[in-house]
Amino acid sequence: MGNDKGVFTPAFFDELINVAKNCRISKIHFTGGEPLLEKKLPDFIKRIKRKSCLDIGVTTNGILLGSYSKKLYEAGLDRINISIPTLDPKKYKLICGQEALKQVLQNIDDLAVFSYNPIKINIPVFKGNVDEIGDFLTYFLGKKDILIRFFSVLPNQGLKFQDCLCDREITEILEENIRSLTKDLKNEAIRRVFYRPLKKPSLKICTTCSKQVICRDQAKAIRITKDGKFSLCLLNPKYSFEMTKLSEMQKGVKKLLAYYYAGVKNDGSSDTRDNRRSGLLHS
Repeated sequence: MGNDKGVFTPAFFDELINVAKNCRISKIHFTGGEPLLEKKLPDFIKRIKRKSCLDIGVTTNGILLGSYSKKLYEAGLDRINISIPTLDPKKYKLICGQEALKQVLQNIDDLAVFSYNPIKINIPVFKGNVDEIGDFLTYFLGKKDILIRFFSVLPNQGLKFQDCLCDREITEILEENIRSLTKDLKNEAIRRVFYRPLKKPSLKICTTCSKQVICRDQAKAIRITKDGKFSLCLLNPKYSFEMTKLSEMQKGVKKLLAYYYAGVKNDGSSDTRDNRRSGLLHS
């Protein structure tokens, strides 16, 4: 989380707390890039928790967790999401650029001493790792207090169209792997495995998005990216803003929420999540 401009000052977080209260937002989520690159992140969280009851989450690749897990917990971090694209060390290095998989998995195990319940593992599914779905299920279902969240991915800078999979393909493979689990693990899958598909956009915010991504589950939180931007959808710059002065924060957040609430109204539903619990598909 870049801080070279001095964005994350005490005044910034004091205003953030006020804006969250005024806009009836209960969650803050640090994301975008790698938030643990910001060494002062535990201090930021501590300040927010000291002055508010906001729920605070972090999405990380897990590489630096060994250095920060205790500090983050003591600061008051409520939720932690860890993104892992593969359990193969060679593929991990190819995708992430570091030989760090062993360390990441150890860091996840070390989180067990803290009261993060649950820890969420985010797994993007594409042709390069779809053969590992069974490995992911067996490995993480064998551990306590961990939710596994598989999700579809769209073509991006690091993933070509021909390497993506459609929802039907992923769902069928996921169901097949769940059916092949032992009875005990299958029961755990019913409770702890989720799949977020790409569906036809149902919200106004999505219908104009070239990414065609459901982003309702992101809208409940103020999402702060590595460079200090606020975002409703990380995949579309249209739904983000970067303020130049603190007095602009509330106006910007309200504008993002207006996009979201207009979509909820059009959708006719107040449900802000679109996760399917994969273990229930063939329970």
